[in-house]
Amino acid sequence: MSQQATQSILLLEDEQAIADTILYAFQTDGFQITHVTTCEKALNQVKEGRFDFAIFDVGLPDGTGFELCKTVRTFSEIPVLFL
Repeated sequence: MSQQATQSILLLEDEQAIADTILYAFQTDGFQITHVTTCEKALNQVKEGRFDFAIFDVGLPDGTGFELCKTVRTFSEIPVLFL
């Protein structure tokens, strides 16, 4: 089994169609991926510290991925990709 199979990703995306495509792509390659739809839920997940990587949407109902990243950077260096 590849190293990728053990990688855990957090996906913050409020558009279900976009999330479904991303989820499918990463799951097909053996990644574990958790999907949330709000900044608040994503922040709680990151605080648990169990992810290797995060993907944040930029425009969300309760904030932006950029604002969330600023908060996350106060306690974590998790790599973040913005959509």
